[in-house]
Amino acid sequence: MEPIFKTMDDFYSFLYESRPHQQIKLGLERIFKLSRQLGHPERAFRSIHVAGTNGKGSVTRMISAFLTDMGYTVGANYSPHLVNFSERITLNEEPVSDEDLLRVLNAVYPAIERMDRLDQKMKPSFFEIVTLLAFEYFREKKADFASIEVGMGGRLDASNILRPEVCVITSIGFDHMKSLGNTLAKIAGEKAGIIKKKVPLVCGAISAEAAATIRSRAKKMESPAFCLGEGYSYYPRLCAIDDNRFDYFEPGYALKDISVRLNGRHQFLNGATAICAYRRLCDRTGIPYREETVRSVLRKISWPARFERIATAPDIIIDGGHNPPAFETLVKAWRDYYGKQKAIFVTGILSDKDYPKMIEVIAPILSHVIVTEPKAGDRVRIEEVAEAFRERLEGVQTELIKDHREACVRALALSGGEKPILSAGSLYLVGYIKDTFLEYLKPVSASAAQR
Repeated sequence: MEPIFKTMDDFYSFLYESRPHQQIKLGLERIFKLSRQLGHPERAFRSIHVAGTNGKGSVTRMISAFLTDMGYTVGANYSPHLVNFSERITLNEEPVSDEDLLRVLNAVYPAIERMDRLDQKMKPSFFEIVTLLAFEYFREKKADFASIEVGMGGRLDASNILRPEVCVITSIGFDHMKSLGNTLAKIAGEKAGIIKKKVPLVCGAISAEAAATIRSRAKKMESPAFCLGEGYSYYPRLCAIDDNRFDYFEPGYALKDISVRLNGRHQFLNGATAICAYRRLCDRTGIPYREETVRSVLRKISWPARFERIATAPDIIIDGGHNPPAFETLVKAWRDYYGKQKAIFVTGILSDKDYPKMIEVIAPILSHVIVTEPKAGDRVRIEEVAEAFRERLEGVQTELIKDHREACVRALALSGGEKPILSAGSLYLVGYIKDTFLEYLKPVSASAAQR
């Protein structure tokens, strides 16, 4: 049969034009029907399911890297991507190829088309199709494991058709409140929806309010819970940019002086959470636990836009933080590495975020603000965001420069090759900002990273 989708233009046209990717359609009915028509591809591999307000991408990546290092065939699914769509779906840390994307979409399209013909309600969403593409791709490639990041929430997220070996909730904070609820207990309830009967749960840093909800769900599901502070813990040793060190502990076990390349104290938490999840996976499946794998992977792992230093002279930091808790973490990391030095800030916060609170959190570390336009459709009202910065930041100039290339050029001019630049606020922005900066400056060298 002649393939319907022959080029990546065909692929993107179908995904982005026939079902806008900003449209949120929570619920499991559509993805269950799609998966059933295809023989449940998500059951062809063992999975680790990772939810959380912040940190879930890093933990998903670390777990994938642990298993890849051991020689297994490992899929991973992330959301959203920074620059290239292929970043969403990886196999053994390598992004899916255009050829594979086209082949898999052509293979699953008949099932999608049948759903489209039913009615508008049953029309699969952008995220549901991408999730299905990942699962089918992993099945085709005979993946042994897949590390899967939740898109939003958990209970009604398309990825929640998985039957995982381990569930992880990295953190609970205020984000996506229109969809998930306006209290930590409600948000925790949505994320706790990934907990499966008698499947181990690893839970990171959460408030008492959120913890009560998660523990209640775990107890109901008879799931052993390994929570930070009880089931596992960590101790920070050193914060030095691109070379950070911590100790990991759980009852009866310790692994000390672990080097992690990812920056920020929050990566100690993410690293510890990933180690705990890896150990629970080994316990449950019988695969060997290897300390050398943990040390090797965390020492060399990179993950774009996680307090990532992409250049020196000036230092340019790219971070995907896009909600108040993430900005709180970002400010702490900035002070760890840059002390009282302030940043030239390039941002493009989406209008559906709590940007007044985000501005309040980040204001103390800013010397100059440039607001530019993220590529996120009707969720962008940068004039409102720029005005909010002007109202809340006394003595700090805020400029509105819609074109992100011009915004980067302006930041470099203000820096004079010395003052550090920080870009954060939206995953729909920082990927393009990173690429633009790198057109003008050499990326940070291996020797600079070790300094």
